[in-house]
Amino acid sequence: MLTCAGGLAILLTLILANSFVAFKVPVWAWLLLLGATAWFLKDWLFTKDQFEEDLKSSRWVWFLLPLVIALAVRLPWFGYREIQGDEGVVLVRAADVLLGDTVELLLHRKGPMEILLSMAVWDLLGEINDLLVRIPFLLANLVSLALLYALSERWFGRKVAVLATSLLAIVGFHVAFSRVVQYQSLVMMWGIGSALAAERYRVYGRLTDIILAAICLGAGLLSHYDAILYAPAVLVLLSCRWFSKKRIEWNPLLWGMGIGAAMLALFYIPFVLGPDFQNTLGYLLDERVGTESGGSIADVWQMATFYNSSWFIVGIAGFGTAGLIALLKRQQDWMVRLAAVLFFFAPFLFYIGIVSVPRTHIYTFFPGLAVLAGLGLVWIGDLRRERSMLLYRLGQVGFVAWYLLCASYIWLLFTWGPGEVQRHWDIHRPNPVLYWTTWDEHPKFGLFGFPYQAGWRQLGQTDMTGLVYASNEEEEITNWYMGQADRTHCDSADLFLLAENVQDEIVFNPSILENKTSAAVGPNMVAFVNERVDLVFGARRFRPEDIRKPIEFDQITGLDTPLGDRVSLLGYELIDRGELVEVVLYWQVHSYINQNFQAFVHAIDSNGELATQFDSAPECAINPTTRWEPGTVVRDPHPMLLPSDERVTLVAGMYDLISLDRLPVANEPGNFVFLTEFEK
Repeated sequence: MLTCAGGLAILLTLILANSFVAFKVPVWAWLLLLGATAWFLKDWLFTKDQFEEDLKSSRWVWFLLPLVIALAVRLPWFGYREIQGDEGVVLVRAADVLLGDTVELLLHRKGPMEILLSMAVWDLLGEINDLLVRIPFLLANLVSLALLYALSERWFGRKVAVLATSLLAIVGFHVAFSRVVQYQSLVMMWGIGSALAAERYRVYGRLTDIILAAICLGAGLLSHYDAILYAPAVLVLLSCRWFSKKRIEWNPLLWGMGIGAAMLALFYIPFVLGPDFQNTLGYLLDERVGTESGGSIADVWQMATFYNSSWFIVGIAGFGTAGLIALLKRQQDWMVRLAAVLFFFAPFLFYIGIVSVPRTHIYTFFPGLAVLAGLGLVWIGDLRRERSMLLYRLGQVGFVAWYLLCASYIWLLFTWGPGEVQRHWDIHRPNPVLYWTTWDEHPKFGLFGFPYQAGWRQLGQTDMTGLVYASNEEEEITNWYMGQADRTHCDSADLFLLAENVQDEIVFNPSILENKTSAAVGPNMVAFVNERVDLVFGARRFRPEDIRKPIEFDQITGLDTPLGDRVSLLGYELIDRGELVEVVLYWQVHSYINQNFQAFVHAIDSNGELATQFDSAPECAINPTTRWEPGTVVRDPHPMLLPSDERVTLVAGMYDLISLDRLPVANEPGNFVFLTEFEK
C-alpha cells in the first residue's frame, strides 16, 4: 500500500492545484490542510498490517534491481532535452489557468491532470524551467514500476515481479514518457495502482481497497481516456471476490462507484457542457478511431521497433506467449488468470483492432505484456532446470546477454544525449546490423521523449519588446521559450530562428532570410537578425505571466466588431516596415469554426476601386480558422504594398474560400469592417 500511497500523494497534489483554481488559495496552504487531514484519516485509509506487510524487506529488497536499471536509463542527460510539441501546449495552458483562465482546462482534449500537475509545481516554486517541471512525471513513472512489482508479486511471486519490472524498466515507451510533461506516466501509475487495489480487495474484502481502486481509476481517466483500458482487469478482480462468495457486496461497490463517479463528474460534466466537447468527440471518432477496422500492424510494428530494438520486441512477445501457456498450466484462481490476460489484451486488442491511428498509445499494453513475459521466463527456466542445470545456467546467460543488448539500444536512443538519434537518424542510429529493422525510415509523427535541443533555452534573456520573430519550429514549442512574443509567418520578421531537422516543421519562404545577419544560437539552430535585434544569450526560469502576456490594448485601435457569431475583429495596428505597411488584425474567437475562412485587408482608392489587397488564410496561410480555439485572440499580420502619395481606405473581413461568401457585418452591406484612411 506504500506504492498506492505514492500515487495518491501525486493525486492529492493535483486536487490541491484544482482547489487553487476554484478558490484562489495558495497551494502551500492546501498542503498544510492536507497534512492535518491525512493525520486524522490515516487509520481509516490504511490499517497497521498493510504497512507492516509492505515494509517487509524480503519483499522489497529485490525491487532495488529494476529500480537501479530504471534510474540508469532515465537520469543521465535528464535535463538535456528541450520542450517539444504537446509539452508546450500543456505548459502554456498551465500558465493560463494560474492566471485565471480556467476555460483552458475544458479546451484540453486529454484530461486536466497533466496541466494540474504542472500548475502545482509552478505555484509551489514560483518559477520553473523545463527540467523542474518534468521531475514529478519522472517520479510518477518510477512509482508505476513499484506498483507493477507489487501487483505481479501478488499474482505470481517474487521472481516474476523482478523480471516483469526489469523488462518494463527498459521498454522504450516507458523510458521516453519519464522525460516528458505528459499524461502517459500518470495513466500507467494510476491504472496499475487501481489493479493493485482491486487485487487487495479480492484477498481482504476491505472497503478502503475498493475505494482506492475507484480513486486510482478515476484519476487515470482524468489523465487520459487510455486509463479505461485497465478497467476490465480491475472489474474482474473485484468480481472475483463476489464470485467466490456467490453474492455482490453492494456497500463497498456503491462507495467505490460513487467516489469514482464524483471525481469524474468534477471535470467531465463541465467538459461535456463546454465548448470543446463536440470538437473533441469528432477528433476521437474521425481521426483517431477512424473508419478503418483497427490500426495497421505494420505501423504498430514500426513504432514498437523504433522505440525498442527489434530483438526486444521479438523476445518479449515470445516470452509473453510462453507466459500465456504457463497461465493455462497454473493451479490458480481462473479469474485472477483472466485478469492477468486482460491486463495485456484489453489495451492490445483496442489499439490493434479498433483504433486506426494508435501511434505511441501502444504504450498501454506493455505493463501487461511485461507481466506475462516475466511469468513465461520463470516457466521456461523451471522447465530447463528440471531437465538439466547446465541448460538452465546457459539460459540465464543467454537472457542476460539479450537483456544487455536491448538495454544498450535504449541507452543509445534516449540517454546518449549529444547524439540526438531521432534528429540525426541517418548518422547516429544504433548499429544497423546489430540492431536490425524491417523499415528504412523511422516514424515521422507522434514521437516523444527523445533527446532534442535546438537552442531555444539560450534565447531566454533576449528582449523581444517591439520585435516580431519567425521560425520553422512549431508554435507549441516557441510559445514557451519565447514567452508568447509576437510571432509571424510572413516575410516581415525582425528575427528568424532556423532549427535543424525539425520534427514538425513549419514551411517558410526562404526570402525571409535575406538581408539578415546570421548567428549561431545553439547546437542545432541559427538566428537570422536585422539591425533592430540584440541577441542576449542565457537560460531563464519562467513565471506564468512570462508565458501568457496579455495584449496591450493601448497599442491597437479597438473595434470589437462581430463577424457572424463565431469571431469578432477586436482591433488592428499599423506597423511601418519600410516599403511595406503591415496591417495586423486581432481576431477574438467565440466558438469553434469548422471551415476555413480567408482573412482579407483591402485598400480602396478615392475612386472606390481596389488599389491593393492581401487575402490569405490567417497568419500568412499558416494558422487556418479550423485550428482556432474559443476564448483566444489571434494575431493576423497582413503585409501591404500600398501606393505612395495616395490616400486609401483600409477595410477588413473574412470570407468562405469555397463559396466566397463573406461573414456578415451588421449594418454594412459589403460585409467588411472599416479600419482607417491611410496615406503613405
